[in-house]
Amino acid sequence: MLSLSEYLKAAPKSYVLKIFRRENPQAGLMQTAQVSQAAFAWLERSERIGEVVERLTPTLRNLLLFIYACEERGVQEEEVTVQMAPLDSDEIRHHLRHLEHEVLIYSREGDYRTYHGFEEFGPYVLEHGLKEKALRDGEAAQAQWMVYAHFLKSHLAHFLAQTALGNVKVTQGGELHRKDLQSLAGRFSLASKLSPAAGEEEAVFLYRFAAETRAVKLDEGRLHLSTQGREIVEGDSPTAVTGLLDWWLEKRTGGLRCFLQVLASLEAGTVFRIGALADLIWAYGGVKKKNYAELRGGITWENLPKPLQELWLLGFLDFGMAKGRIQFARLNLDYALPLIAPSGTEDVPAVEPSGSGPIGLPNLECLVPVMLPLTSQYRVELCSDRENDEILARHRFTKKSVVQGLQVGLKLESFKELISWLGFDPSAQGTLLEWANTYASTYFLDALVLKVSDTGRLGELMDIPEFLALTREVIPGFGFIVEREQKDKVRDLLGHLGLIPGEDPRRILHLQPVSTDMQADTWKLPKLDYGDFRYSEADIPKAPRKGPKKPLPSEAAQAGILNPEEKITLVESALETGSQLELKLGDKSARVVVSPILLIKHRNPAKIIGIEKETGHRNEYVLDQIRFMRTLKK
Repeated sequence: MLSLSEYLKAAPKSYVLKIFRRENPQAGLMQTAQVSQAAFAWLERSERIGEVVERLTPTLRNLLLFIYACEERGVQEEEVTVQMAPLDSDEIRHHLRHLEHEVLIYSREGDYRTYHGFEEFGPYVLEHGLKEKALRDGEAAQAQWMVYAHFLKSHLAHFLAQTALGNVKVTQGGELHRKDLQSLAGRFSLASKLSPAAGEEEAVFLYRFAAETRAVKLDEGRLHLSTQGREIVEGDSPTAVTGLLDWWLEKRTGGLRCFLQVLASLEAGTVFRIGALADLIWAYGGVKKKNYAELRGGITWENLPKPLQELWLLGFLDFGMAKGRIQFARLNLDYALPLIAPSGTEDVPAVEPSGSGPIGLPNLECLVPVMLPLTSQYRVELCSDRENDEILARHRFTKKSVVQGLQVGLKLESFKELISWLGFDPSAQGTLLEWANTYASTYFLDALVLKVSDTGRLGELMDIPEFLALTREVIPGFGFIVEREQKDKVRDLLGHLGLIPGEDPRRILHLQPVSTDMQADTWKLPKLDYGDFRYSEADIPKAPRKGPKKPLPSEAAQAGILNPEEKITLVESALETGSQLELKLGDKSARVVVSPILLIKHRNPAKIIGIEKETGHRNEYVLDQIRFMRTLKK
């Protein structure tokens, strides 16, 4: 959002003088700088803002909150019209002009007009409006809460480990390979409780984060960790959490920081209807699919605006479920400290919930809490197979998984520390170390020097003539020099002897940045191009005049069977009063309740355009086909 001082600096002198005269009608001549300073001091007074907001009607307060919730992005006039339906365009323009006159918002002119708030007023307007939207105690008492905090961090560790292992491929179009996408989504099974599509959406979310922050790079269609990616997995989890949030706010949405900071500052346990939050930030996600606030039965995952879906994935919102739908939302305050930190400050550590550490089981399995540091979870993911998606993630160690982890660069000393930290008993630790020593004791260097770190194995190999015939020279105490063309034969022979040589993790890959420009537009959130500031020096216009009220249908029409003129009269009356209509299209069809937003009466056939209360869909109803119509009381 633009600051008020910047806005006034760019304003014409006549505009600033008009604002000054509103508060100081008797003031004499003053220098321009003094006028600007006095106007700014009056406009930014918290008492003035409070008085103006308190005087606004509920409709105007909702409109003001909607504009401020969209922060840096702003809203188009067309989006305001959709948000404020069923008000007509004249009423909406009058409301917008009123807010501009009170200098609570400003507009920009371009290919389309956009509306924005001032950053000085953001915290007050948002806090005041969100408190009005909050539910009373006990209204969500029966909800079943879906909490996702920490799971995205755990899934990020899994995704980066799979990338390090070379198990994630990308198509030429820059999208995740379908098979790998399904494999990742299958492991993110907790999200599937909200929707079968949620797991794949989370996998794409993590991939886009890693690609756009250069944490992963591409080599021949396969992802590899970059220097930035290794810094993430070698750091701690609060850094990763804050990095995810910063990327989401700056690159994904281009705003919402003030909105979320105010949300985080509300009283602990504050709960909202999901429709109330969806109605505030739907514009970030594109076209408005529903009249969210009117959907008392809840919203499905698929119909949620993208920002709300991703705030749940990030762990900052918990969803309250009832009857299989999302009905409530609350901020996870224990996980939201990075929201409160101003942009550009040092990372604020997230609060880790108390709980036990990892548990080593005797069958070479371990239970790892998902709230543990990212580095620890990443190392476990490298050397094991994940088997569930719960608060205690179950991991199974096998020969293959241990070899894979060591082959991609996990040092033997780090592996020893890892299995000790996991709490394995001495017998299990002995088995794991035996696998590590057996399968990680040989690996190829780029110079085709075969290093054998196990002295016992080195002696055994020196006594095998078939093996020595494939080598050029023996390096005492180190290994062998191998002819380049003999590399595959040496690898096959070592495999028969129970050895799997690894590649030197320091070998140079031809890594290229991942390009996601060709990906489907369904991922992108809409961004607006802004024109020049619009300064209107005219006084606020009068409210649009309404025509004389037409008489309602006579008692003879109370049964709901109306002639065409009576139908038109009833629809016009409903549009004027904001009432709902009950309609029936045929003798056998069920009755539906509709909020009319437009009457097209000068065409053949005449139509009503309205929003069906039950589904939230915008439908057309041909006037001649309506067999029954009546107004419902508010």
